[in-house]
Amino acid sequence: MGLTDICAIKPRFLGAGKLNNGEMKAQEIQDRLREALPGASIEVWELGNGEADSFELRLLAPQFQGKSLVQQHQMIYQILGDKMKDEIHALKITSAAL
Repeated sequence: MGLTDICAIKPRFLGAGKLNNGEMKAQEIQDRLREALPGASIEVWELGNGEADSFELRLLAPQFQGKSLVQQHQMIYQILGDKMKDEIHALKITSAAL
């Protein structure tokens, strides 16, 4: 998968109007990643399944330089930690080195 992949579901992008529960969680995900990966370009949105537990993430980070896709995703899972166990049911990730 590349950064040009298009999701078939029209997501609600973070920052558009009043936040619902899924968008608040998306903001929490974005904040946690931004803190751990300074200089990264991060987009997170809720996929609109009605449960506020499925998200899509596009992440470009200088910290991914020289890392395989699996290593990049492992870094993301480690950063999100407890959210991956308790709050996030599905996370579609597109990542690359910046």
